[in-house]
Parts: sequence; C-alpha cells; structure tokens
Amino acid sequence: MPKSINVVQFTHPGGEHTLSRVENKAGNNIKVWNYDGHKRKFMRAIGTCLDDKGQLLKDQDLLFWGEWEPTSSVTPVTQFQGKGVMPTLVQTPFLQKNYAGNVIDPWNNGVVRTRNGQKHPCERQNTDPFVFADNFYYCCCKQSFKKLRSLDPGSIILFGSTISKQGGPYFVLDTVFVVGDSRDYIPGRLGTHKQDLQGFTPVDYDQIMGFDNWNNPNMNQLVCYKGATYGNKINGMFSYAPCKLCNGNVIGFPRVRIDGALLNRLFNGKVIFNDNLNAAPKITIMNSINESKLVWNEISKQVQRQGFLKGLTFKYNNQIVP
Repeated sequence: MPKSINVVQFTHPGGEHTLSRVENKAGNNIKVWNYDGHKRKFMRAIGTCLDDKGQLLKDQDLLFWGEWEPTSSVTPVTQFQGKGVMPTLVQTPFLQKNYAGNVIDPWNNGVVRTRNGQKHPCERQNTDPFVFADNFYYCCCKQSFKKLRSLDPGSIILFGSTISKQGGPYFVLDTVFVVGDSRDYIPGRLGTHKQDLQGFTPVDYDQIMGFDNWNNPNMNQLVCYKGATYGNKINGMFSYAPCKLCNGNVIGFPRVRIDGALLNRLFNGKVIFNDNLNAAPKITIMNSINESKLVWNEISKQVQRQGFLKGLTFKYNNQIVP
C-alpha cells in the first residue's frame, strides 16, 4: 500500500481506570488486567526524560498519563495541581510471570462474560500505544482505517482523548508518537506475527498484546509501528509522553490540553485538528516532512508551556510467582 507522511489526531477513551467493587473488596490495592473497554491510567514509573532546558535525565521517578491494561498497584491521589480532569489513583505498572518467563494473570484466568444468554471467554485488553521500552510501539487500534496502515517515517500520531466536561469539548494529549519504522504482520492463532515481528518488538510485547488469542479469521494484515527516539530522530522529531518529576511526592495533574486553533493557524486555517473529535481518527496528509515538523514543534511548545517534560522511556516491574 502506498505510504505518505500524515499527522493523525487519534482519540481513545479518556476515562480513568479505578478499582472495581471486587478489587476494593480484595483489599490488596491491585488493579487487575483489564477485560473491558480501554481507559487511561495516571502512572508512576522509572524512566528517562528531557528537562525544561532539554537536558537528558536518566532513572527518574516520573508521573504521566497513558495506557497500561495489565496489572498495576494503586494508591489514592490526595494532592493536585492545575485545572482540568484530575486522577483519583496513581498506578504503578507491573507484570506477573511464572518461572518459565510467561506472563500470567492469576486474578482473572478463565473469566467469561454472558452475552445474549451465552457465555463467551473474555480476552485481556492489549496496550496500544505501548511506551514501556526503548521505543514506543503502535500496532493495531483503529487500523480498520486503511490510512493508519500506510504511515511513512516522519508521520505523527497524537494520542489523546476528547473531554466534554469542565469547559469542553477539548482534546487532551497523552502520547506523541513519531513514526520511525514499521513492520507488516498478521496476528491471531494462525497468524505469522511471531516470525513477522521477531527482533522488531521488545520482550513481553507479544504476550502483552495477546497476539495468539486474537480472533483474526480473515488473516488481516496489520502494521506494527516503532517510534522514533531521542537518540534516533526523524527530521529532529522523536516520540515522547508528557510527564512530570515525582520526587517522592505524588501530585495529581490533568493531561496536556491542546489548543487546536494554534495548530490550524500554522496552515492558514486548514483544519488539521478538531477540538471535538469523535471516535474516528483525523488524518491529514502533509506536503512534506517539514510540515509535520511544524506540528511537532507547536505541540512541544504547548507541552512545555503547561509545565510538562518529555518522557522518553518508561519501565514496568516484573514479579515472579509460582
């Protein structure tokens, strides 16, 4: 499929993952692997970022919004800063593994859901985009839109959510994804994802995404994108997630609010950004990679003006269980 440089405004559900009644009753402060609709988490993790002067900071205790559908330990947030939709929990992402190194979910194995009077096995939700490695990855969500399977290096995906309350509608950002590389693959029990993505994706990625369990009867080909990094930029651009330093004191904050009018003004009023975007992504073809750089620069200015740093890498914890 012919590819092109695009800027994609990508909405995913903006609600926050909180503890269910069952999880609260368990009393272990654990949010189990999600089997329902996607939501966001306000997270705490060790990672690497750029400070407000552009200096690289390694092994920092970072706070950020993003997607992590596996397990996380949770603590209530009691202090807040800024205006907007605030988090209620800070969540520390982790995976449980057995001695063989396989990812497990001991809390929800075998869960079934009743639908139309019949029982159906529930599949664990995947994490897309995935920011917990040396590169960011995006591999499947909304790729029924063909243009999302044909993004050239230098394309930008702005992952975020439309907020309708508190003065909305407006768009809040959680991940800036700059396409650096890509690999076609076919997921599913009979798919070829293991061979297609070998050496391209990080450890645990296959299991976190649950490729083996996907129901993919038509053997549809998808694209796994690897994000450009600070150490391997595309036209000066790199992927990042807006974050703040924790410094041992968890203070909740809203996500970055994007001023779409400023972005549209860069292109003489051409609408490349919609403050009230619905579920369908807004995909705009750029005339050149320099045009996508204009968008990246403006987004980065808005991120910095709102007091955020650029988070480059984040780590999850591993727990080995029998």
